[in-house]
Amino acid sequence: MVYFIWDKKSKAVKIGTTGDMKSRMRVIQSGNPNKLVLLMVLKEDETLNEAILHDEFKECRIKRGKNYSDWFHSNFGLFKFIYSLKAFQECEKAHKLYCEQHPLAPDEIRKLQEMAGIG
Repeated sequence: MVYFIWDKKSKAVKIGTTGDMKSRMRVIQSGNPNKLVLLMVLKEDETLNEAILHDEFKECRIKRGKNYSDWFHSNFGLFKFIYSLKAFQECEKAHKLYCEQHPLAPDEIRKLQEMAGIG
């Protein structure tokens, strides 16, 4: 999973990966005196992963000594990206819920398949 964590005091955003978000959040918070907020968690795949995100926002990456960290200066582009993904996830959830509550009848499915040229 890819996660985005926001440091409320420094306004920095951490982009990282984990298999256990609850444990990861506990570890990061224990090493940070500032209040941290989990903004979002995503499934990682070949089109959206930590390396791609680090590269996408490299101009915002915070340097610690000679190396770059997983923390990024927050800016409009980064927050727009995060909240666009959140909005998309909410739309997917709403669509799934709607479809579960309003299943199509077999004849409606056939009509849609015919219209799409797959029936």
